Formats: sequence, C-alpha cells, structure tokens
Amino acid sequence: QRAADIIEYTETKGLNTVAYHKACLDNPGKVLLTPDQIAQVESMLAALRADELTRTLLWKGESQLAITWEDEQTGLPCKALIDRVEMPNFVDLKTTRRQSPREFAQDFADYRYHQQLAWYREALTELTGEVPQPFIATASVSDGWPQVREAYAAAYEIDPEALEIGRQQNEQALLGIAECSESGNWSNVWTGQLNMLSLPER
Repeated sequence: QRAADIIEYTETKGLNTVAYHKACLDNPGKVLLTPDQIAQVESMLAALRADELTRTLLWKGESQLAITWEDEQTGLPCKALIDRVEMPNFVDLKTTRRQSPREFAQDFADYRYHQQLAWYREALTELTGEVPQPFIATASVSDGWPQVREAYAAAYEIDPEALEIGRQQNEQALLGIAECSESGNWSNVWTGQLNMLSLPER
C-alpha cells in the first residue's frame, strides 16, 4: 500500500464505531489506520528492510502480479494475485504473531498457506511455462507491543511435500466446484444429518 493511500485515524473510541465507518465512506480508496497501527507497520517495514534475506526477496521484481487462466481439467476460470515475482522465484508476504519457524508452521497449516502457494505456482507456470520456487517472508511485532516496540522479519522456503499436498487439495477443490456447478447442488456432506462433535485431536 502506498503511503499516500493511508490516512491516520485519531478517534479514540475505536474502529468498530459509526464514526470510523463514516470516515471510511468519506475517504474512498484510502486505508484508515490508528497511530499505533501505523507505528507497527513502520516497525515491521524497517525489520523487513534490515534483514538481508527478506530485503533480497521483496525489494526486486514485480509487485501484485495478477494472473488469470483456465483450469485444463475442469475448464473453470482461475485467478491469482501474487505479492512479489522475480522469476524463477516468487514471494508471499505475511504478517503474524508467530516469531519462530516452529510456531509459524502452525499458521502455515491452519491458514492453508501451502494451498495458496501451490496455487500461485500453478498460475506462474501457466503464465511463463516455468515452475517457480515459492518463498514466504514474514513480519511480526513483539508480544509486548506497545511497551516493547520491536518487530521481527523471517524468510522461509517451502517444503516440496507440502506444496504437492497443496496442489492435490487445490485439484480436489476445483473438481468439487465443477461438480457442484454442473449439478446445482452446493450443500456439503454434513447438511441434513446430526453430527457428533468432540474435542479436536492434538
């Protein structure tokens, strides 16, 4: 986001208010951030620039590359918007509260980043004919924020097995969408029955 698109919002009553939503409507195309949010963004940006790996990954190439294509197997239209591309690599930038690889692996699984990166890889392969290498760059602030105003950056390469699992899951998702589109039935397997709920496995 360009600095010119950001407006400092100083109302102290919070963001979930009529005043905030009115300010958003009064400033179309702009992003309203509180002074504390702006401080966090600036701190994370400084951390990304200071780290040699994340700086190398993020400060070259094309930003916000939009790609559209047709899935060969299902004929469905597909699209992707990729944070940063410098072939043969591409980078997805994430903010997180997780500051170690072991902790961030949980986010990686929970938010299905492996599927997202496999999807982006498919998009770039369709566009360029090359199979690119994905990376993730993360920025996080200290758990003690705002008392401890520190931010951290990290770079990750992606396990090929995780990418293959993501590719397979994306393929199944597209087949499911195609089947629902053809049948007109978008209900899931849990609809219309009583389901047993237990504590999740750990």
